[in-house]
Amino acid sequence: MGCRSSTNDKGLSYADFEPEEFYEVEGRVLSNLLSFSLPRNRVLKYEYFLDQETPLVGYELNIHTTLKPGERFIVLVHKQDSTVSFFGYVNPMLLDRSIHKLRQRR
Repeated sequence: MGCRSSTNDKGLSYADFEPEEFYEVEGRVLSNLLSFSLPRNRVLKYEYFLDQETPLVGYELNIHTTLKPGERFIVLVHKQDSTVSFFGYVNPMLLDRSIHKLRQRR
């Protein structure tokens, strides 16, 4: 899953940047819902910089993924402006760890 056509809350597209302008951090899904204003589009809301007291929150439109709340993935964060972020990719190791943590809570 790429993020070539994704946008974030600043109306920016990953295509507006060079790949070298980003670094990877772990993110966690807050919600993954269908949009009411944009039929057949999904809105993936996530948080990143999870080790901070107040993690940053971002969202992506039209990301087709089956990630559920609490599951983890890689977020691409702009090196000069950490509020610019995009869905990166699903790392199977993070996903396995997320599923294990969710099962422990039950």
